[in-house]
Amino acid sequence: MEKFYKIFKTRWGFAGVIFNRNSIIKFILPMEHKNKIISQIEGKNFSGHLDWLISFCQDIKKFFKGEKVDFIKYKLDLSVYTENEKKVLKNLRKIKYGKTITYKELAEKVGIKNGARFIGNVMAKNRFPLIIPCHRVIKSNGEIGNFGYGKKYKENLLALEKESKY
Repeated sequence: MEKFYKIFKTRWGFAGVIFNRNSIIKFILPMEHKNKIISQIEGKNFSGHLDWLISFCQDIKKFFKGEKVDFIKYKLDLSVYTENEKKVLKNLRKIKYGKTITYKELAEKVGIKNGARFIGNVMAKNRFPLIIPCHRVIKSNGEIGNFGYGKKYKENLLALEKESKY
């Protein structure tokens, strides 16, 4: 299936989405410099009209303005993940805006005994930050844990949700 991409501006910088006509393949969180987004893009630049894509871009912009957004309505291409990884990602997707869960709690929730490390590895492979909110997964001791965009970015995302009026 053909891949497309769209780069768009948010309050936090340039974001990117890679998709096909039916689902999102990858989302790239906003960065200050557009070149950092371009280096991660695959596919053709999209110039057509897809209602769901317009809605998605608007929702991302709303999120970075501090508005509560539920991304559950967007279809994701999870074909690159194992069945256990899909189970983790689908469960994580249900964690509400402004809430957190520990790696251990998420492992227990999906039935993976002593699976905190497995959960961490799945978070590191998450192609859909925000949509599958890996920033909401923290360590059992309350520490923030790692994040592909850096701990400061994760802290800022959690603070944005906490400070939101929603």
